[in-house]
Amino acid sequence: MNNQINNGLKAEIPSPYDSTDSVYWNKLNDALNNLLSNEDFKTLILDGYLKEKAVANVSLLASEYIVSTGKRSDVMESLIAISRLQDYFMYVQNMGKPVSDYDDDIEQGQ
Repeated sequence: MNNQINNGLKAEIPSPYDSTDSVYWNKLNDALNNLLSNEDFKTLILDGYLKEKAVANVSLLASEYIVSTGKRSDVMESLIAISRLQDYFMYVQNMGKPVSDYDDDIEQGQ
């Protein structure tokens, strides 16, 4: 029964990555651009999480304590989470990019 419910939900709710609807991606891109211009977001997420936490976690990977206690996989999972968020931001920016920007990229040979 539980599988039937889950399968039904999957059929009704498409993954956002499956959507090529430009209105959807433009809306997400606009929201992301609003966040990127917000100083609190920059401090908390861009600097605090995507940069400082990532660097701190990379440093932890070499820590004898982390290695000896078997916590490396936890640190790696944290790095993967950071990478996924950054990847999602880039994906939204690329999918929400106006067509004219792609034309400009082609003309400039990018």
